[in-house]
Amino acid sequence: MLIWAENAIDQPTLQALADGVCAPANEIAPIQFSTQPQDNLDQQLQLLAGQNALPTIFGAGNAPWLVREFNDAGLVVNIGDELEALGLIDMVNPAALSAINNLYGGEFIVVPFGGSWDIR
Repeated sequence: MLIWAENAIDQPTLQALADGVCAPANEIAPIQFSTQPQDNLDQQLQLLAGQNALPTIFGAGNAPWLVREFNDAGLVVNIGDELEALGLIDMVNPAALSAINNLYGGEFIVVPFGGSWDIR
């Protein structure tokens, strides 16, 4: 997982999940973090995309247009489609979903963090 170095929230949160409720899955596919300064994250993502080496999970960076380009090139998964197929789309906070749709051209191609999930 590639995230920006200044992000002090997501890495500890995801690591806590990996060590806790997601421990069985983490044993099969351990989460690994690498960081990049936020100023350079978009450039690093472009470099990795050009090498067909994007990490499985990465921070969306500072430029929504870049992730939209990755989507147009088939480099990212449409998360909305996958959640709908699994019957889980209702777990996403509607405000987060609206913001994602506005930023990413109506495509649910990024995962919201923070209070954006209604875990039941």
